[in-house]
Amino acid sequence: MMEIDKKTKDFIKEHCNDDVAQLALKFGRHPDVDIRFAITQIKGMQKARVKLPELPEYDDIVYPPGLSMEQCSSSATARYKASLVSGESFADLTGGFGVDTMAFARTFKTGAYVEPNRELCDIFENNSAVLGCDNVKVVCSTMEDYLPEMPCVDMIYADPSRRDKNGKRVVELNDLSPNILSHKDQLLSKCKTLVIKLSPMLDITLLKRQLPEMRELHIVAVNNECKELVCVIHEGDETSGYSITAVNIKDGGIEVLSGSPEQERQLTPAFADKPCEWLYEPNAAVMKSGLYNTLCHQFDVKKLAPNTNLFTSIGAIDRFPGRRFKVLEVLRYRPKENCKELESFQCASVAVRNFPVAAEELRKSLKIKDGNDRYIFGTTLLSGEKVLVVCNRE
Repeated sequence: MMEIDKKTKDFIKEHCNDDVAQLALKFGRHPDVDIRFAITQIKGMQKARVKLPELPEYDDIVYPPGLSMEQCSSSATARYKASLVSGESFADLTGGFGVDTMAFARTFKTGAYVEPNRELCDIFENNSAVLGCDNVKVVCSTMEDYLPEMPCVDMIYADPSRRDKNGKRVVELNDLSPNILSHKDQLLSKCKTLVIKLSPMLDITLLKRQLPEMRELHIVAVNNECKELVCVIHEGDETSGYSITAVNIKDGGIEVLSGSPEQERQLTPAFADKPCEWLYEPNAAVMKSGLYNTLCHQFDVKKLAPNTNLFTSIGAIDRFPGRRFKVLEVLRYRPKENCKELESFQCASVAVRNFPVAAEELRKSLKIKDGNDRYIFGTTLLSGEKVLVVCNRE
C-alpha cells in the first residue's frame, strides 16, 4: 500500500467536493499537506464519480495524473470488454490506470499488467490490494521490451495511446503508441485472442484494410456517446468476413444491434413513402456501424430516405436501439406557413436530418424556444420533399 500522510488524507476528504482551481490558489497555506498530490487525488475522485463510480467508495484508492485518468476506460466499457473473453491467462500490455486490467482479472485466472511508468505501476499495485485483485502480476516495462520474453497467453489486450509526443490527439493506427501494426505478427504469435481498443473516430473500412485478421468489431457507446472501437482477432480464424456489434450502454440496460457488412450488402433496403405513427432515431453506435438494412430487417422498421437516418413503423417497437417518438403531424416545409402552423408551440427540441437548414436556424425561423419532450425534425422524404415531423418523445 502507498504511504500517504494523515494530514494529506484529511485534506483530500475535507476538500473532495471543492473547486480544484481554487484549491491550487491556496497552495502555500497548507505547508503540512502534499498539495500537488492532494489536488491530483481530488481531480481524479471527481472524475471517477461519473466514469468509475464504484472507486470513490474506497478511501485508499489512488488516482493517477490527469492524462492517465482521461484516457482510461470507464467501468461500463471495461465490464463490456471483459464479457467478451475469458480463460486461463491474459496480458494487458498498455496498463495505464488499470481499469481494463482489473475487469479482465475477473474473467481470467491469472494476468499481467505491463506499464513502463513506475508511478502508474505503484498506483496499480496499491489499488489492486485495496480492491482484492490478487491474480495479476505487475511488469514495469514497455510492450516492445516485454513481448519477446513474455509467455504465451490466452488473450492479449492493448489500448495504445492516442497522443503523440507533443500531446496532440491522434487517431490513425500508425500514429498510436505503441504501434500495434508494426508488432502485429509478434502479438498474434503470443496469444489465442488479440483485443485492441481504438478511437471511435476511425473509419471502419480503413480499419479492416489495416487489420484484415479482425473478426469482430464492437462499437461501444455509453448513454448515446461513442466511446471506443474494440477489435477482436482470434487465432487460426481463416474466414475473411467480420461481425459488427453496436452497443449502447445506458442506465436502464444495453441496446444491441449485431450484423456484418456482408449481410448488410445482401439485404434489400426498406423505405417508407412518409412517416407512419412512430419515428425512430438510431443510437450513436448504430449510426457508426452503418448497418441500416440490418436494422430494418431485425426491427421491422423502414427508412425515410437513403440519406435520411430516421426510421418509421406503424406499431411501436419497444426494443429499438435508439430513441422513439410518437408522430403527431407531418408538415410540408414552408417557412412562413410553418411559423403560423406551429404558433401554439412555445417550446420544442428542433433537430434536422438530411435537411438544407441547420437546426438552430430552423428553430429561429419557427420562433420556438428550445426545450421539453416535443420534437420537430426537419428532414427529407424518399420523394425528395422537405418536411417537418412533429412528435413527442416516448
